[in-house]
Amino acid sequence: MLLLSEKWKMKTLEIFQRIAYPSVIGIILLIFRKEQIALLFNFETENYLLNFCSVFLLFIVIFLVFQWIIATSNEFALLQRYSRYSPLVKHQSYFIIIGLTTLLGVMGYYAKDILIFSCIFTIYSFVNICGSWVVIPHIISGFEKHIKELYRAYKNREDKIDSALLTIAKDYFESKECSMFRIIEEYYIFRPVVLRSVVITFISCISLILALIANLGDITQITLSAKQRDIFSILAYIIMILNILVSEIIIALWRKERDKKIEHFI
Repeated sequence: MLLLSEKWKMKTLEIFQRIAYPSVIGIILLIFRKEQIALLFNFETENYLLNFCSVFLLFIVIFLVFQWIIATSNEFALLQRYSRYSPLVKHQSYFIIIGLTTLLGVMGYYAKDILIFSCIFTIYSFVNICGSWVVIPHIISGFEKHIKELYRAYKNREDKIDSALLTIAKDYFESKECSMFRIIEEYYIFRPVVLRSVVITFISCISLILALIANLGDITQITLSAKQRDIFSILAYIIMILNILVSEIIIALWRKERDKKIEHFI
C-alpha cells in the first residue's frame, strides 16, 4: 500500500512538473502581456511591427516552457534508465526542471525588451555549453563502467576464463542494453550537440549586439533616429526568433530519430 502511495505521489509530481507548472507560467505571462497582445488587433498602432515581434517571441517562449520541460524530463529518465547515468538524484532533477521553467518565465516576461531577453538567453546558452561538457564525460565513463562490470562477471566463470574477452564482446555488443546505450551515445557524443549550443550562443550574441546598438546608441556614440532604433530592435528580434526556431527544429529531429531507434528495442 505504501509502495502504491509513493508511486501515486511520483506520478502526481511528474504531471505537475510537465503540465501544471508550465501552464501556470504561461497563464501568468499572458496576463502580464495582455495589453501588448491586444494591440496586435490594432494595425494602426505605433511601432506595430516591433510589438508584433515581442509578442511573437513571447508565444515562442511559452511553447518552449512546455517543450523544454517535457524534453528535459525525458532526458533525465532516459539516462537514468538505460545508461545508468545518474548525475543527480530524483528530487534534484525536479528542482532543476522547476528552475528551468522559472528562467523561461523570466525570459518570457522580458520578451518585451529584446536587450534584456537576449542578454539572459546568451548567458543561458553559454551555461548550456558548460553543461554539455559535464554530461558527455559521464556518458563515456558510463560506457566504460558497463565493460568493466561485464568483464568481472564473466571472469568469475571458471569454464570461460580462456574466452572471456570474446564472450564479453559477443554477448555485450549483441545485447539490448548495449544497443540502447549505443543509441544514447550516438545522440550525446557523436551528434554535434555542443557545436549546436556554440552556434546558438554566437547568434544570440549578434542579437544582443544589435539590441545594444538600438538601446545604447548614444552611449556608444552612434547617433540613431527613433526609426533606426526600431529597425535595429526588430532585426535583433528576428535573429533571436530564427535562432530559437531553427535550433529547436534541429534538436527535435535528432530526438525523433533517437526515440524511433529506442522504440525498436522496447
